[in-house]
Amino acid sequence: MSGQTSSITDQLQQWSPERPDAFNTLIDLVYKELRAISHHILQDEKNPGLQTTELVNQVYDTLSRKGHIDWQNRRHFYGIAAKAMRRVLIHDARRRKADKRGGGRVTVSLEDDGEAPAAGSHSPEQWLLLDTLLDELGRRDAMMGHIVELRIFGGFTIAESAEILDIAQATVKRKWAFAMAWLARRGSGA
Repeated sequence: MSGQTSSITDQLQQWSPERPDAFNTLIDLVYKELRAISHHILQDEKNPGLQTTELVNQVYDTLSRKGHIDWQNRRHFYGIAAKAMRRVLIHDARRRKADKRGGGRVTVSLEDDGEAPAAGSHSPEQWLLLDTLLDELGRRDAMMGHIVELRIFGGFTIAESAEILDIAQATVKRKWAFAMAWLARRGSGA
């Protein structure tokens, strides 16, 4: 993986409006992983508005239209990709909001084994509520917001999230547990 990590970082550093080929090479390197993340998020979706490939393609489109970003490394890229995935899913949820199902509760399972969390079955209203709550959580504790975003919208494990954020796994675990309790309490209206 370290060889691939260097290649990703190299392509990120070469990517510019003058070098669109670097972005295409980058996507070739990360496509399979982005597709796996997308599949994980959408696998239990009730009446999905997006399919796996469509979600990845929209994330690709979003990233390709980004202006100049001083890409630091692979971790930075996956953090931006998780944000892009969140935006695409929330945009799709807003589009589908006419479907009035779901009861408004946020359902995300808390995994203690470090595996990526099950995204659960979310209606458009639940995705929108999660987005609102995640914004509120991020204002309270930016790191906690990043962890939830990476785990839910990026599909990353505790270990991967710790690597991306360059913090200890114990910190990710502790902040993740607190965030899930906070989201469950706020999502249930308490």
